[in-house]
Amino acid sequence: MKLHDIPNTVYNGVLSAVENGVDYLTVHILGGEQMLKKAVEAKKNSNLKLLGVTILTSHTQEYLNFLKIPLNLEELVLKLAKTGLDTGIDGLVCSTEEVQMLKTRLEKDFIAVVPGIRPEGTSNDDQKRVATPSQAVSSGADIIVVGRPILKSDNKNKTIEKILGDIEKR
Repeated sequence: MKLHDIPNTVYNGVLSAVENGVDYLTVHILGGEQMLKKAVEAKKNSNLKLLGVTILTSHTQEYLNFLKIPLNLEELVLKLAKTGLDTGIDGLVCSTEEVQMLKTRLEKDFIAVVPGIRPEGTSNDDQKRVATPSQAVSSGADIIVVGRPILKSDNKNKTIEKILGDIEKR
């Protein structure tokens, strides 16, 4: 689940996640500083890890241009990442293209979650900024997100084994 709503609604969503023993929950950093602060407040001292989504891996610079955002993709991701970590979230969801830059330029430790993972030879689907499992881990990903390549696979176990093999050979 990803939350992006008014601060009070996000607060209640995070509170519900805590009460239900959820381990990880994502919030869109574009929801703003007040929303993020309410999410962190609702988390309190629980074990829940809040992960802030920077820019979706289906978006590119063209999307930022369409929105008339004057920053380039890297600048916006860095700004959002700093905002998220400054409010107290535990990690960032970002593409492989940004994870190494964020790990180098940010002065705080964080969990780096990288979606848009596509084993070699599989379709990008609607993802624009993708990487192989080994590329993501080599760039600094702590957690990778592999969705459709596994879900669409006729042999899910074999696909998972291939992904693990790709990571191990790096």
